[in-house]
Amino acid sequence: LCMDVSLCRILMLITEGYILLGGASFLNAHYSTLQNILILVVGQTKPRGAAYTALVFEALLRTFPVEGGTLLLQGGIMRTMLSSCALNYQNNSACEPERVIVLYLTTIARSLLGNPALLDETLPITSTSNEGVTLSYGPRELIHMYIVMFKGIESNSNGALHKKLWLLLMLSLLPPTPSPTVYSTHLLQMMDQLLEICLSVLAHQPASSNPEPYDVGFDSEEETIETGKDAYRAMLDVEAKKDITNTADVQSAFQLKMAGLASTLGNDVYQHILSTVEPVILQQLERIVNQTA
Repeated sequence: LCMDVSLCRILMLITEGYILLGGASFLNAHYSTLQNILILVVGQTKPRGAAYTALVFEALLRTFPVEGGTLLLQGGIMRTMLSSCALNYQNNSACEPERVIVLYLTTIARSLLGNPALLDETLPITSTSNEGVTLSYGPRELIHMYIVMFKGIESNSNGALHKKLWLLLMLSLLPPTPSPTVYSTHLLQMMDQLLEICLSVLAHQPASSNPEPYDVGFDSEEETIETGKDAYRAMLDVEAKKDITNTADVQSAFQLKMAGLASTLGNDVYQHILSTVEPVILQQLERIVNQTA
């Protein structure tokens, strides 16, 4: 790890500001510069630095999920994040901390919501276990990671953002989709776990609830910045209103996908998939949906 956290913080706050202020004009004029900045930082700083890097990911992908995802992929930044996820999945001792992996998975989720085929030519990648065994990390492992790590996400404002994005992604990848995805088969095989996640979200938050924009928590060792804070917050509020976490409703997405799943797969296959789910989970989901109908 070579980048100092204080330098990373300043660099990321400046970069985030330029994206928020400049929008498409900034992205078009400084596409390569932004790529190079992120190449220098991602995977090259401590977890606190990674938290500030996520501010840039969020600013970029909230407004430009397709273009931003392509920028990350073409610059090799996406592969760096996927490699870290793979190491974590294989329990390699060299992997970055779990809180950093959560940030990477959220960035990947935003990118795939913009373009589900983004990683089709990238996955699978290989990683090495602690024992030196080469292992494959592909679409199945990525989806399984979202499922397994979902329960461990912290219950705070950032956690609510991560959860909603992850669940929106997984629901979006279920059939029917505009074109086939490399993820749908794996999601159907994990339907019991996915519906358990749907229940946990729908049962504990209003369908219309919208998470706050991503924020880096206060650190007493860091200098606070008060100048321009109100203007910054105002810009974030404007961006948040256009964000998928505010424009998309989890319950509506869930109901739409379940109805589409039945018609796409046919009743026999659909019933077989539901048979893998605990009946009590199906009953509780049905009750929640009927209550708000």
